[in-house]
Amino acid sequence: MKISTKFIGSALVVTGLIGAIVGISTFSSTRIQQAEDEAQEETNLIIEHVRHLKVVSRDQIAAIKDSLLLDDQRADLSRYQAAFSEFSAELAELEELMPQSPELVSVRQHHESFQRLVTESIQPHISTLTFASSSRDIAIVQQDFKVLNSFNEAVDAHLNTLIGRLEQQNFESLEAEEQSRQKEKSVMYLVTGTIFLVLGGQFALILLPVIRSIQTLQLGAAAIGSGNLSYRLHLQTGDEIEQLCHEFNRMAGKLAQSYDSVVERSHELAETNQALTVEVREREQAETELLKAQQLLQLVIDTIPQLIVWKDRNLVFLGCNRNFALSVGLSSPADIVGKTHHDLTQNLEADRAEAGDLQIMESARPKYHVVESHTQADGTLSWVDASKIPLHDAEQNVVGILSTYEDITERIEAEETLRRSEAELQEKTQQLEQTLHELKETQIQLIQTEKMSSLGQLVAGVAHEINNPVNFISGNLTHASEYTQALLALVRLYQEHCPHPPASLQAEIDRIDLDFLIEDLPQTLSSMKVGTDRIRQIVISLRNFSRLDEAEVKSVNIHEGIDSTLLILQSRLKARADHPGIEVIKTYGHLPLIDCYAGQLNQVFMNVISNAIDALESDSKRQAAGSHTCCITIRTETLSSEAVIIRIADNGPGMSESVRKRLFDPFFTTKPVGKGTGLGLSISYQIITEKHQGAIWCESKPGEGTEFWIKLPIWQLN
Repeated sequence: MKISTKFIGSALVVTGLIGAIVGISTFSSTRIQQAEDEAQEETNLIIEHVRHLKVVSRDQIAAIKDSLLLDDQRADLSRYQAAFSEFSAELAELEELMPQSPELVSVRQHHESFQRLVTESIQPHISTLTFASSSRDIAIVQQDFKVLNSFNEAVDAHLNTLIGRLEQQNFESLEAEEQSRQKEKSVMYLVTGTIFLVLGGQFALILLPVIRSIQTLQLGAAAIGSGNLSYRLHLQTGDEIEQLCHEFNRMAGKLAQSYDSVVERSHELAETNQALTVEVREREQAETELLKAQQLLQLVIDTIPQLIVWKDRNLVFLGCNRNFALSVGLSSPADIVGKTHHDLTQNLEADRAEAGDLQIMESARPKYHVVESHTQADGTLSWVDASKIPLHDAEQNVVGILSTYEDITERIEAEETLRRSEAELQEKTQQLEQTLHELKETQIQLIQTEKMSSLGQLVAGVAHEINNPVNFISGNLTHASEYTQALLALVRLYQEHCPHPPASLQAEIDRIDLDFLIEDLPQTLSSMKVGTDRIRQIVISLRNFSRLDEAEVKSVNIHEGIDSTLLILQSRLKARADHPGIEVIKTYGHLPLIDCYAGQLNQVFMNVISNAIDALESDSKRQAAGSHTCCITIRTETLSSEAVIIRIADNGPGMSESVRKRLFDPFFTTKPVGKGTGLGLSISYQIITEKHQGAIWCESKPGEGTEFWIKLPIWQLN
């Protein structure tokens, strides 16, 4: 077993034993001390209550005595009642603290007897007594005093007995506390003895054998030191000292072998010295040849157009080629030997160069084609392509660094010029792309405006052509109705005066069913009147919607534009064989007249409501279920004194977030090919935001329908 293990194990045993004993002792003494302190506090509190009860008992007896002797009987009785209540409360509190006390039971019985005595005997004749009026009254008072004194003595006796018993408990508690302290001291003595016992065991069982083993090792080392290489140690301790003994014996064996080897090598060294003499002569010849090779290498390096320089590990120059020497203002490469960067350039640039060289030598990794700036001897700034390679010795230790530089100032300047040109070209390209985008949007808007303008002219022309014959028919229907009523009145008058017409006339009357004709002709004229009024309303709506070509801002009623748009789309709102009808719910608020381009605003309403109808028609699944009612809700309200809001919502399938974000992009559409161009909402966005300085946005979720919000200012500043 290791010595450290022995020490650690014994220390853990001692620590655990001491901790357990101290912990148990501390916990036990603390609990005992707390219990004794609480008991003493409770006993002292009860003693205080008992003493106070004695005082209150005396107070109530004194009050009764004063009421018997003094004239102010009413005040004394009140004082007695207060003392009696305080005595009862104090006694009840003591009974809660000591519910099993026989003394308190006796006091309670005496107090109840005293109360009955006062209530039944003493209190009734207090008012009848006259102070010292007769011998009979004095006898009664004396008798009452004896009773009161006997009660007081009985209560005092019981309370004194209780106080004595409580004080005895306190005394016994103090004795128990003192015994606990004595036990605690005994435990501490036991712990201290255990510690000394364990320490003595450690010294006898661990330290003493270790000391003896070390002394044996000292003797063995002294024997080896005196030259006795055959000396060996024999220790069996089972720990590190035994291993150390084995190592000592192995070392002694190796020393003996080394000594024999040294003797043999001494003869070999003599022979080696002779061979070294010959080798020195050969090396001198090799150095001469090496010098010639170095001169040739320097010539080759000087011929290379790049700048070449090399340094040692301390960043001191060891050499360079002629081009590098000339670039730093030296006349010969030999002049650079022994110098540093600080001797050639400014401090800031020298610090930067030396920091880079140190990093390469510390990492032992080369860096190739690093672009750096250098200050020439004449003060001009140049750019070089640098390559730095760490130099290694035979043991692969970094001993220096080799640096090569190629002047690339012209190339850097050309690249910088090219970058500036590319940046300018890119900026012009972006400007052209922006211009092209604006031109495309303008072209789309112009095409759509021209298209809607032509449509407006066509609608206006058709409305005008329809309006003329309709006005003619509507104007003549009034006269035709009057003429018809006159003729019918004449027929009725004729029937009254000629109730029996000739047979031929009666046959004609029966053939034409005169009674039905008289009844149906006014209804027919009324139906024609309703039809002409309907045509006139359609014509008015077409004329309102045909304002598309108007370029002026006018104050108009927004509701009229919405109603005209709904009238034009009436055919798409009606029920068909393949699609149920669409219900339109209009919740119009009180809106003022709005300054706007009326025709363009009608175009926005047309696009939004048409898209809502398309969405409801495409919701085929819920239509097939039969429980879904297609509905378009239009709400208008005044947002503030400067703006109004128009909300157009449908309960269709809704749309995803990705579709909603691209809703106003030009040419974006979710409709099949041939069903939509993707321009309606884009143009509507431009009309609202650019033409009217308003805002339009959409709120939609899949399965929850879609709602467009159009915010318009009431007045146009321009």
